Formats: sequence, structure tokens, C-alpha cells
Amino acid sequence: MKEIVQLEKSNKRLDKALSDLLPDISRSEISQLIKDGKVVSHLGVMKPSFKVVEDLEIEIDFSSLIDKDNLLENPQAEDLPLNIIYEDKEIIVIDKDAGITVHPGVGNESGTLVNALLYHCGDNLAMANGKARAGIVHRLDKDTSGILVVAKTDEALIDLQKQFKNREVTKIYEAIVHGTFKDNKGFINAPIARKPKKRQEMSVQENGKVAKTEFEIIGESNNTSYLRINLLTGRTHQIRVHMKYINHPILGDPIYGFRQDKLANELCLHAKSIRFRHPLSNEEMYFETELQAGFSSVLEKLNYNLHC
Repeated sequence: MKEIVQLEKSNKRLDKALSDLLPDISRSEISQLIKDGKVVSHLGVMKPSFKVVEDLEIEIDFSSLIDKDNLLENPQAEDLPLNIIYEDKEIIVIDKDAGITVHPGVGNESGTLVNALLYHCGDNLAMANGKARAGIVHRLDKDTSGILVVAKTDEALIDLQKQFKNREVTKIYEAIVHGTFKDNKGFINAPIARKPKKRQEMSVQENGKVAKTEFEIIGESNNTSYLRINLLTGRTHQIRVHMKYINHPILGDPIYGFRQDKLANELCLHAKSIRFRHPLSNEEMYFETELQAGFSSVLEKLNYNLHC
């Protein structure tokens, strides 16, 4: 993940100036990025001791830092429950519970979907992307429930990832958001990137990656709307960021919505269905899941009269 940051003239060392600008990243980590050639400007690759004597535009490649912070290299197998919808020799389709993290990482060393998959599959799990991402084709946020496709072979993993990249996969989500809409359908085309000072959060930014979301309203109640959402791209936190961007944050979203949401105490976002091509047989596969208890209880509390 590369981003552009602007440094003002300060006469400070580059590592100190960047540390002041990016307080969520330690100075030692910033120095390492610079030494690894991950920080460049029009002057070329920079050095930690470079003095910022003029306004400067800097490009930083954070990808190695993000991987280091978020993933554990050797997660352990754990006997944990898995809601398996479908399984064969190539793939597994999971109905993930809200509150379950996909990857093990700092603060989530155990109890993740990968830990459970390693126990369930043993050696029969795709490892092309490393053990920390064993079998994982695409992600769902920790607090998002619903459909997730897992690859058991490297061949299946590569094929499925190619389908996602080429936008051959159809993923439908359902969500409850604050506020109501004038029209029954909407389309959001707004690029998304990581926040420079909060690396775990995303936002709409001009220099971000293309992100497109289309949605339709299938119900309204108590100044909230029930949406069916089609992701046309797959950026991190895309639905949550886009809903915030149009001033309709998802109920129960503590990061992109209201910190104390009186209407919901958990994220009302569910990956409802997925359609893709089986990586071995080329057969069209379609799977759909029911809403989980927390989401359903919010619908009942709001007394929804659905359009369809």
C-alpha cells in the first residue's frame, strides 16, 4: 500500500518529521521503512538523516509494515466450531459469525477462522499465500457476518483470486443504515485509501483505489433504511466507508458510525450471498445465508415492513 504525504519545511531529520506526522507508527519502524528504500521523493530514495529544508512530497510504501503488524507467521490449529455450508476437495463455503476475526494477528493470536480451518483441514488447505492466510480467498471484517469462500488447494486459490480480480464474482450484502433516501437505488463511485495517521482505518481520498458500490432500498423504518448492496470492487471496509461518505453510516458501526449507537450494539452488515465459478468443474456456484440473530433482532425492534 503506497501513499503520498506532504512534509512542510521544518529543518528536521526525515525520520523525525515523518514520526511527527504519523504518530501511530513508531520512529524505529519509520526509520526501517526509509532504510529499506520504501520512502522516496523527486530526489530519489531517501535517508533517515535527510533534513527537510523545503516543502516536500513523499511517497511511502507501507505494505511490509501492514503485513508485519497484522499477521502471525505460524498460527496454530484450534478445535473451534465452523458453520460449513458446502465442502468438496477444492473449496469450503463458510457462514462466518459476527465477532470472528479471519486472520490471526497481534491481539488476535487465537480464536480466528484460520485457526479453525487449520484444525478442520489439516494439510488440505491452500498455502500459496502463507500459513497466516491459509485458504483465505477474500476477507470479511471481524464484525461482519456471512458468506466466505475458502480454498483447499493452491490451484483453487489462484483461480478464485483471479475471478475476484476480474470481477467475475457477485457478492450481495444486506445492511441497516441511518437515515432514509429519496430514490430507491443508489451508486457510489469514490476512491478509498488508508488514513495516513490511522493505518487501520480507511477513508475516501482522491489518491485512493477505485471503489464502486451499488445499492437498493428494500425497507424503511424509524429513520433507518434496510439496503441490499452489490460490491463492484472489494476494498477494505468499502461498504462501511462508502455509507459514512454519503452520511448514512451502518447501525452499530463504532468506527465509521456513531460510537454509542442507541439502535444497535453490533454491526448490522451481513454478507448475504455469493455467486462464482467452481475452480475445478467451472460449474456456477451460488450460496445464500440467513441473517444472524443480532441483525434479525434489530429488524424486529425497528418493526420493518420490507418492500420485497
